Amino acid sequence: MSDKSTKPEQSSKTKYSVPNLERSFLIMEHLGQSNEGCTLTELVKLTGFPQNSIFRICRTLGELGYLSCNQENKRYQLTQRILNLALGAVSPGKSIVPIAAPYLKQIAQETGETCCLGTITGNKGVVLAVEDGTQPFRFSIDLGISFHLHTSAPGKAMLAEHAERESIVKQLDYPRFTEKTITEPADLLKHLEEVAQSGYGVDREEEFAGQHCIGSAIRLPSCTSGASVCSIWITAPSSRLKVSDFPHVGKLIRNACLDIESKLEYQ
Repeated sequence: MSDKSTKPEQSSKTKYSVPNLERSFLIMEHLGQSNEGCTLTELVKLTGFPQNSIFRICRTLGELGYLSCNQENKRYQLTQRILNLALGAVSPGKSIVPIAAPYLKQIAQETGETCCLGTITGNKGVVLAVEDGTQPFRFSIDLGISFHLHTSAPGKAMLAEHAERESIVKQLDYPRFTEKTITEPADLLKHLEEVAQSGYGVDREEEFAGQHCIGSAIRLPSCTSGASVCSIWITAPSSRLKVSDFPHVGKLIRNACLDIESKLEYQ
């Protein structure tokens, strides 16, 4: 099949559009939403683009360092390089990951649980850094994986501090995962008021039964809108991280986020 046989995405575009550039971003968006990556065949089904076109684009993005390909299962995934672009967007001239890394390690050691740093990209969150916990059984979280904002502790923490909170909340999808999942924008907005008051967000088995998360937001001081840019959180079994532990752990993470904010402002 040649590229000329499939051109539906160009029908409403201007003469200045670059089809392969548009295709590249669509491919990366699909990969960003997939936890395990995608094969060429899967990308063809998802996008409707010709396989030879997707192959050339993926090869080019791979050579540029934005994609990697698992040679065993032939699945393409986004690399750390694309995350570096996100970091540059949320904090021009500053690198949040090196500043946050010691705090992730400290929280992971104090709580024994896996600790992460993430940010919002579009209508989802994305993991930027991970520090494994010290418990024999702990959650393993992949770098670059995306997560829902309406169920996750970091998503709620960032939305609660976001200047465009209502606009983002109205655009979200609300898949139900458990009986505790929030599925209505109005309910989420009401809940975010509580998150803003406490300074941290929680996930009480809202996406996975038996899993609790606690997270707090990091705001970029130079951003006049006050929009949150990142969040730090821990993920743990509900049997180990109990609801009664939320205030103490929430305060621990919140203090780390405030300290990071002060360092970003100083820089």
